[in-house]
This record gives sequence, C-alpha cells and structure tokens, in this order.
Amino acid sequence: NTGLADSAGGAFLTIQKALDVLGDSIDFGGYAVVVQVRDGTFTGAVSIPPMVGMNAITDLTLRGNTGTPANCIISTTSSDAIGAESNAQIAIEGFKIQTTTSGYGVITQDIALIRLGVMDFGACATAHMVAFGGFIHRTANYTISGASPYHLDAELGGLITTPYAGITITVTGTPNFSGSFALCGDGSQINDGQSTYSGGATGK
Repeated sequence: NTGLADSAGGAFLTIQKALDVLGDSIDFGGYAVVVQVRDGTFTGAVSIPPMVGMNAITDLTLRGNTGTPANCIISTTSSDAIGAESNAQIAIEGFKIQTTTSGYGVITQDIALIRLGVMDFGACATAHMVAFGGFIHRTANYTISGASPYHLDAELGGLITTPYAGITITVTGTPNFSGSFALCGDGSQINDGQSTYSGGATGK
C-alpha cells in the first residue's frame, strides 16, 4: 500500500511502516507531515526514526484520536510502546499507551525529543514516560488511567517539561505508583510548577 488513502488498499497496516517510509525516502523540504492512525489496538512497538529535511519538531506529527485517546491504543508486551533516540523529533497525540511484562510507555534517549499532546496513560510495566538523556515536552492536558512503577522518570541529563502556563492532568481509577510518581536523577530535570492535578493515586 502507498499509505496515501484511508482504505484497505491504501493505508499502511502498521504505524511503524508509515514512520519507516518517511524516514527512509521522504525529504520533508520544510513541509509538515501528519501520520493519521485509525481507532484500534496496535500491538507493535513504535520506534521513531530520524527524519530528513526537518526544520522543527512540528514538521512530523503522529496522531491518533485526539477526542477520545482511549479508542486508539498502543499496547505492547515486553517492549516499549513508543521510543525515540539519535536526535529523532516528533509530536505525538491522541493515543492510549500501555505495556505489560516489561517496557516503558514513552521513552526518549540520545537527545531525541517527543512533544506529547492529549494522551491517556494506561497501565505500564516499567514507567509511563522516561527521558534518558532525551527530552519530553508535555504540551496538552492528558489522563492517567493505569498504574505504573513511575509516571515521570528523568535520568542521565534528561528533561521532562510542561508549558509555562501549565496543563491539567486527570488521574482516574486511583492508580498505584510503587516506585514513585516522579523520579529525577543524574543531572536531569522535571519542570511541572504550573500544572494542575485532579483525582487521586496511591504510592510514593
């Protein structure tokens, strides 16, 4: 399939196929590109490759269902749901993220940057979002609907931020954070001074 039409004969089967085609053969040339993902449950891990001809992180957006993220699920077993490394940059919005057995929900490494829009973080085996020497910028209100050892984890010079005006994080179902809700070490930063939280959780 070409990936250029929303049909059985046009759409790519997997999210990874769409990203691989963009990374391998498309020079963005300053234009913005959106990968639109239909509702459903996708069980393949998503790895964000570095793109060609990008001028800003808004040049590439991976978009699910921004009205109801829980209808567009990335659910993996023994692997990270979404990962970016080696200076890859992308905006991601409209997904529910969950992992079982092992694996992070969203992870950035090696100065990669992910901008997270509206999302739903379900149960994750290791952590909801991790910046290991990479960057995560949370740009919109989102939901936490499942437990994880950690919600925010910044290590090895990683950075997790929100806009200066803050966002609203809605916590549903009283999830447990057995490690801690937020963990920061090794010269990293978590900036969340203006955000508002509603709902309740247990753990550290």
